[in-house]
Amino acid sequence: MRHFLILVILAGGFASAQQPPRPPVRAEVVIDRACSTCHENGSAGKGPDRVALRKLTPEAVYQSLTAGSMTKQAESLSDAEKRSVAEYFGGRKLGVAEIADAKVMSNH
Repeated sequence: MRHFLILVILAGGFASAQQPPRPPVRAEVVIDRACSTCHENGSAGKGPDRVALRKLTPEAVYQSLTAGSMTKQAESLSDAEKRSVAEYFGGRKLGVAEIADAKVMSNH
């Protein structure tokens, strides 16, 4: 019985030390906080507006945020936030175009 009690106490401590799951990243919140100053209509032409950004692929947006022209501006964003913004503007999940490409399918 004593060993069982010790095991229960240890398991309880382990469970409480685990981090709760993070809520999903909402692209609109990230964009309003980090992007809207330059990427809104009437933002003094600092950057393309949301309509123009929606014409890009998610891969192009993600590349710009991680290794392109927006790297410096996006350095405070987590990778999940960058992916969320890229998928929001691109209108689909990252990598879907590559997965759906017949050239990479094993039966072709």
